[in-house]
Formats: sequence, structure tokens, C-alpha cells
Amino acid sequence: MINLELKIDKKLIIRELKINGHSGFDVKNKDIVCSAVSILVYSVILTLKKYNDIRFDLIDNNEELNLKINGLNEDIEAELRGMSLMFVNGIKLLEKNYTDNLKLTLI
Repeated sequence: MINLELKIDKKLIIRELKINGHSGFDVKNKDIVCSAVSILVYSVILTLKKYNDIRFDLIDNNEELNLKINGLNEDIEAELRGMSLMFVNGIKLLEKNYTDNLKLTLI
């Protein structure tokens, strides 16, 4: 099972994301649940890298991924809120359809 912990601030922006595990839906490289979660997570990371004024720590060692946003510019809060909403909606939809393979915990 993929375990995903997510911390969202009062402005509805992702502040921390921790993910580990394998969904077990299918074998590696053929698992649609892992693929979908990976696309969503790496879309967040690529969005954050797009902005020079966002400070974040990222650890990705193929066993787990930890992302922590340490600082951001208020001028881009609307974009980050949209990114966060899209990510959360996608993960919740996956969790709803693959309850045995993905667990989301809001921290």
C-alpha cells in the first residue's frame, strides 16, 4: 500500500508531503496506481521548481519521498493553491477508487 501523509496550511497550500510504499495493484512498471501517484507528486515538484523564490527540501531515495516547503512568495499563493487543490483532488479520487492500494492521511 502507498502511504501518503499531507500537511496543508490554512491558505490551502501544501506544506509537507511524505510518501512511501508500493500500491501492490500490479508489478513494478505496470502498476497504474503507482504511476498515477507518481505523476501527481512529480507534477507538484516540477511546479515548485518553476519558481525561484520557493524554498523547499526534497528527499527522494526510491524508498520514500519527503517534501517540505520552507518558504514561498505571497505573490504566487494563488498558483500554489491551485496546484495543491489539483493534487489533493487527484489523490482523493485515486484513494476512493483504489482503497486497498492508497491511504491518504492529512497531518
